[in-house]
Amino acid sequence: MKDLLAQAVAALVVLLGALFAVVMGVGVPEFRRRAKQAAGESALRKLRELATTAVAAVEQTVVLPGKDPEKPGGWDDAAAKDARQRAQTVLRVSGRASLAALLEAGSKESDLEMLVAALVEEAVLALRSKPTPVAPPTS
Repeated sequence: MKDLLAQAVAALVVLLGALFAVVMGVGVPEFRRRAKQAAGESALRKLRELATTAVAAVEQTVVLPGKDPEKPGGWDDAAAKDARQRAQTVLRVSGRASLAALLEAGSKESDLEMLVAALVEEAVLALRSKPTPVAPPTS
């Protein structure tokens, strides 16, 4: 009876070990894939927020002063291009960790460059679509 019980326990241990190996073989890669996907989605959300901040900062420091009619110079296509490039640079620097997470998740560097440009453009369009406050009339 003891031999039969010992054999049954040994067989159960072998079966549980095999089951564990199968679960780990299938489960671990799936877990890693999902973790990378979640990290990528989180990084993208963070980059979107940072793009909005970068564009707002460039608007305050470059765009508004550049469009001020009382200041020398003027606003033209070259100034607009420079402002976009500055916003992209700010996003690349402030979003370094998020861009690294996307690279680790499998994104290509060239795709990330296009993403940075697209996120800045999206933030510019969102900023343009917000209503401009009107100053009260002065008497």
